[in-house]
Amino acid sequence: MNHMDVFSTFKDRLRDLISDDLEKGIDQIKEVVNNQSDKKVELHGLDGQLNEINRDIGMGVISYADKMLFTNKVRMGMMACIEALTLDDIIINENPYLDESEARILKSQNEQVDASSSEIPATTSPDDMTTSPVNWQDLNIYMEKNNDWLRYYPVLKRHLYAHVYRKTKDGAMISGYLSDLNEYQSTMQAFRTILESANAKFWEIKSYKGGGHHFIQLEQFKEFKSKMNEENISDIEDQFKELQSFQQALKEDGLL
Repeated sequence: MNHMDVFSTFKDRLRDLISDDLEKGIDQIKEVVNNQSDKKVELHGLDGQLNEINRDIGMGVISYADKMLFTNKVRMGMMACIEALTLDDIIINENPYLDESEARILKSQNEQVDASSSEIPATTSPDDMTTSPVNWQDLNIYMEKNNDWLRYYPVLKRHLYAHVYRKTKDGAMISGYLSDLNEYQSTMQAFRTILESANAKFWEIKSYKGGGHHFIQLEQFKEFKSKMNEENISDIEDQFKELQSFQQALKEDGLL
């Protein structure tokens, strides 16, 4: 059995983990991927996405059908991540999904590769000397820092994370996303604060006599924030102005 056969069998075992239990499988696979590997970032992202889905369904933000759709996308993302794994990405020693002989074969292959690499003189290519000022990693950093409020806009967050998972190389596009996020960040945060305050009075608004229009507006604002994405993010400004008027109307009717 050569190292390619061993590694293929290993990947099949990881796929079985995901098929058996997605949430548990992600945790198990994270344990056998090197912390230095880019795949570790992808795994944490997929794990976070699954947690967001479970949180959203618990809060009633998304429907059960959406939960199944988004969960399946996470599962597909995991399968793609497993397929893209290389020997450098995994921990070989004491790996519960490799037996002793398999681990020995993979370690031997790694040692051969390391020995071959050490014989090649290091060179610096022009491409190594110039890097894009903005890339998918910058987007990932922004999203990790702003996760607390970004998760309030589930579709936007998932669409942006998709670029992180795929390691999108279009620097101009990523730069545009980051520019929009920075421009509308304060508005999105304020929108969340007001809408959460109004939604806390959900039953009062719904049962308010003669105030059916208030309830309809509340649901429209919730739908907007649940479906807002990177393509219509600028709409947040007009929606925020309308939300402020809605907030004032609720106050005048004694509902806030």
